[in-house]
Amino acid sequence: MLPKALGVRKCDISISLSLSLRFSSLLLAKATFSTRDLNSPSEA
Repeated sequence: MLPKALGVRKCDISISLSLSLRFSSLLLAKATFSTRDLNSPSEA
């Protein structure tokens, strides 16, 4: 019973890690786009 719970916990951790990674990458892309717009307003 213990190994099964451990596996489920590990799976949840990996899922939350991938979700947070995707969210942080999305935030990073948004920040990059905003700085790019600020640096070159003529392109917008």
